[in-house]
Amino acid sequence: LQMIVYYGEYQAEFGIDHLEDIYKVLRNHTISDIIVNELVAYKHIAQVQEFIVALKSKFKTEITMLCHDFYPVCPSIYLLNDAQKHCYLPKDREECEKCYHNNTNKMNLEYGSIASWRSIWAEFLSQCDHVITFSENTKSYYEQCYPDIHYEVVPHQVDYIEPVGEIEKTSDRITIGYIGNMMPSKGSEILIRMAELIEEQGLNARIVVI
Repeated sequence: LQMIVYYGEYQAEFGIDHLEDIYKVLRNHTISDIIVNELVAYKHIAQVQEFIVALKSKFKTEITMLCHDFYPVCPSIYLLNDAQKHCYLPKDREECEKCYHNNTNKMNLEYGSIASWRSIWAEFLSQCDHVITFSENTKSYYEQCYPDIHYEVVPHQVDYIEPVGEIEKTSDRITIGYIGNMMPSKGSEILIRMAELIEEQGLNARIVVI
C-alpha cells in the first residue's frame, strides 16, 4: 500500500506492507475524519473493516462511508446477475443465494453465501457515523439490505461546465466515443457488436475508447 501524508505545503510518502503500520506513521498525529471511498481492491475485507473501526476508536473520530456502487450489497458490484443482466435486487433471498453461487462477476470470493457477505457489511455500516449515497435510487437498494442504517443522499454536482462551441466536421466519418473500462456492466457486448457491424457492412464509422 502507498500512504501519502499531507501537512500544509508539505507531502510525505510511505510504503506500507501491513495496515497496522499506519499506526506507526500516525502515532503522533490526530485524525479528524476517516473517509472510506472504496474497499473493492482489498483482500480479507472483514479484517480491513475491523482495522478501520479500530482506527475510529483509537483516534476518537468518525467514519464516513461513500457508496459509489453496490459492492456492500453484492460483490458483483454492479448488480449483474449470473445471466449478465441487472438484477434489480430480488426481494427473494433464495434467488439471491442461487445467483451468488453461480455469479462469475464477484470481486470477492472469500464468502460462501450472500448472507455471510451482508452480515459483515451490516456490522461495518452500523459502525459508520455517516453513510452517503449519491442518489435516492442507490439509497433504496441499500435500505432493502440494511434498513437500520441512516443514509444521507448527496447528489453529485458539477458547478460549471465550459460551453462547447460548434465544431465543423472535416469528414463524413462518424466517430463513436466510449468512455471508461470495457466491461459488461458498461455495455461492452453492445460495443463489440457495433464494431462487428461496422466491419461487416463497411460503414464509414469508427469507435474510440477513452
